[in-house]
Amino acid sequence: MRLYFFLTALFLCSLIVPACAPQTLVAPTITPTPKTVPSPTESLTPQPSFTPTETPTIIPPTPTFGPPAPVADFYVKKSKCILFKPTLKNPSYRVEIWFKLAWRDMSENEDGFWLYRDGNRVAELPQNTVEHIDIFELVKGGRTSTYYVVAHNSAGQTKGELLSYPNPC
Repeated sequence: MRLYFFLTALFLCSLIVPACAPQTLVAPTITPTPKTVPSPTESLTPQPSFTPTETPTIIPPTPTFGPPAPVADFYVKKSKCILFKPTLKNPSYRVEIWFKLAWRDMSENEDGFWLYRDGNRVAELPQNTVEHIDIFELVKGGRTSTYYVVAHNSAGQTKGELLSYPNPC
């Protein structure tokens, strides 16, 4: 029966890891251990038949850690212009622009993202973020908004592609 289990285990091992398949198959030699009968003066305390060995500690390899990959497919998903009429508090017209930006997260090791508009950081976003709504007030002469996303972690940062989009107003 033991020989059957040994051969079955050897066969399964060779299917999973071909390197453990032996070149020649040798059946193990099984020698029966003679049983000793204690003399009447000896103690009947059971003695262990084997000494357990220490289990080796497996240390996983340290992952390679570098700056995250840049985002891809950066685009404006939706945009709109909101006009606020004058009020007693704010006696002039005010125009807000609303951009819904989206991108594809290409890294698995970012700590988060920084969103920049016209060279200024406008948002700090958590890891795995793939879209953001940016709302800002239109200033005179502002015909286009330029965005980019920076993926960052403790090892560095990676700037993504620039996206210039005309303001919808």
